Amino acid sequence: MIAPPALLASLLACSGGAAEPSEEPAAEEPAAEAPGAGAAEEPPEGAPFEPDAALAAAIAATPAAWRDWAVPEGADPAAGEALYGAHCAVCHGVNGDGRGPAAQALPQPPADFTDGPRWAATRLGEKAWLIRAGIPKTAMPPRDLSGDELGALLLYIKGFQ
Repeated sequence: MIAPPALLASLLACSGGAAEPSEEPAAEEPAAEAPGAGAAEEPPEGAPFEPDAALAAAIAATPAAWRDWAVPEGADPAAGEALYGAHCAVCHGVNGDGRGPAAQALPQPPADFTDGPRWAATRLGEKAWLIRAGIPKTAMPPRDLSGDELGALLLYIKGFQ
């Protein structure tokens, strides 16, 4: 099912806006540039996760400065829970299973964070990059989060494993 434009606009509006990611890394966060991606098809049950060509291109577009990104020491999973509720749960679901209330209206399914092979298929920095820069041509908007916020969010999402 294709999402009505009003629903997609509403989802993007509640995301807190789509700021342009920075080209240069700050002390606490790597630089950003826009990756390209498209719809992802879920792998068969029990199969190792292999991203479709569009998602693979988005991951491959991760700037080198982000690839070795690490969660800052001050990142707090409790803060990540609040960020997840505000920015992610509507699509990815409160349990991280990709079945949020808006998921059925999206042109492709949101990521299922409970899928261990999918989680293991990308580096932490690539995950941070995809959150920060968004995934063009999908409903995943960029998030203008600090390094501590990204770290807190990723620590919380990792808890779905």
